[in-house]
Amino acid sequence: PRQIMVSGRADGGQAHDATLADERAMTVIRAMYAAGIDPAIIQKVPCAPPADNTGTAAHLVVVTFLP
Repeated sequence: PRQIMVSGRADGGQAHDATLADERAMTVIRAMYAAGIDPAIIQKVPCAPPADNTGTAAHLVVVTFLP
């Protein structure tokens, strides 16, 4: 891929929720670095969960590969 976009998600709108989402994204990014993926093509982007996702369903990391 030309670029990889990574965003962490969490439910809730509190600062703690944003921190958890960021930590999730960074865990995936560090794994990509360890796998040898060029850090220059990885970008962490902010992302809010869809309104209908709550609880553990909203706790995820979205990785998008751009050609």
